[in-house]
Amino acid sequence: MVAKNKRQSEPDKNITNRFKLIVFFLFSWLLAIIISQSFISLGISHLRVVGFGLTIFSIYFLAFIGILFLRSNTKKKAKIYIPISSKALKITEFLYSTKNQIEVFTPIVADWEEEYFQALKLKKLFKARWINIRYTFYLLVTMWQKSPIGDLIQFVIKIAKG
Repeated sequence: MVAKNKRQSEPDKNITNRFKLIVFFLFSWLLAIIISQSFISLGISHLRVVGFGLTIFSIYFLAFIGILFLRSNTKKKAKIYIPISSKALKITEFLYSTKNQIEVFTPIVADWEEEYFQALKLKKLFKARWINIRYTFYLLVTMWQKSPIGDLIQFVIKIAKG
């Protein structure tokens, strides 16, 4: 005996959602006709413009509600992003020597990713963003210090101290 998958396949969900949308539009048109007919049957023919306006408003309002309803029922596919830390590490691989890469930048990125993924695991999104900002600044400062300008400044400081 073969067990059936209880989850609907993606094409079946799309067909179901389209069917719901079509039914919703038909219902909105039916409501619009009822509203316009009620103005005519009440003998308020000079307010037919108001009835027409209400008809158009009800169609668009119900269509908007229907679209919101369908969007809330459809699940978004999860996307996989490359962490900023990995991109930054690739930049340092290009700009700096292997020795600097291993001794300086790899430990920074390792700490960065450990804290970042721990925050994501605990679903602390604001903290994860703050970790990205903090470590980005820290990496940029470290890159500046390991640049020729940073080496020159350190040399001048050593000479000044005597």
